[in-house]
Amino acid sequence: AQVVAVFEGSDTLEELATPLTYSVITTLLRYSSDSIDSLAVDFLKFDVLNRNVEDCTYMNISVCEFIRDGILDIQSGESVYSHAASSLPICVVASQTSNAVFYETTHEESMRANALSIMSPNKFNISRTNFIENPGYTSSKNELQKFDCGAVLSPLGSKLRSTDNKQFDRFNKAALRSNKTEVFSTMHLLEQCTDKAVISVSESTLFGSVEKSFRQYLIDHKILSAVVSLPTGIWPGTSIKTSLLIVDPKGDNDTVRFLDLEKTNYVKKTDHRSLELFNFDKLKSYLDSTVELECAIPVSLQAIRDNEYSLSSTG
Repeated sequence: AQVVAVFEGSDTLEELATPLTYSVITTLLRYSSDSIDSLAVDFLKFDVLNRNVEDCTYMNISVCEFIRDGILDIQSGESVYSHAASSLPICVVASQTSNAVFYETTHEESMRANALSIMSPNKFNISRTNFIENPGYTSSKNELQKFDCGAVLSPLGSKLRSTDNKQFDRFNKAALRSNKTEVFSTMHLLEQCTDKAVISVSESTLFGSVEKSFRQYLIDHKILSAVVSLPTGIWPGTSIKTSLLIVDPKGDNDTVRFLDLEKTNYVKKTDHRSLELFNFDKLKSYLDSTVELECAIPVSLQAIRDNEYSLSSTG
């Protein structure tokens, strides 16, 4: 019954490569018919636990669900943008709610994105383009298409070529000097989204001297609304410490909310010895609050400036 639900369309099999079709079917057959909530999400969870994706590490699915429900609060009619191969889980999770998810990637495994799109309740759009060199979602006036919100889980440790800076300036005059993909991803989201956006960054980005100008830009333009410190080990297969930056292109934030998930009781270990976030409504209330709580505090922009624009020790 689950296989039929995926492949009921007459042209669906023709859209998939034979090895991938076989992989999808055999994976689905591992489940009992009453255990599947969402084919695409369950398949991806299985994939993350049982397969190392070459040149790409996928974020824990619960973090993607937290971004969808606890941060962006994505509704059915809202458009959502994402790019980078490591952000594919965001698109899968967002498409469970939104019927307007747009994904941009140059990764060789774009066929995997096709399969997951087909299995999702709302198929998401896929553009096989580079968001820096040749953005896939542009208007007829050669301007970046605007989306309601966005999220990018930037590949850990990824750096750009020296020539990418010049290409990026075609669409973003506020581009900063940096070779980190996460910095360029943030700047691109600010241009591509009209409302709240989320980007994952490595811990060094929060306090390193090289990225100080990036942090200063976010603070001085009142773009940064919150920093969410993720628990160590939330990225499968690595212990690299990461955080989520919540940014708002409108730039009207007078304080930054710091939420440390390492200090909450809403992180648990699963049967597969991986970490998982839960109780997104409670976590959302921590982010939305304006008062100091045990794991979440507001910090003024001036206090951050006085601390050399550090976004780590300040919180």
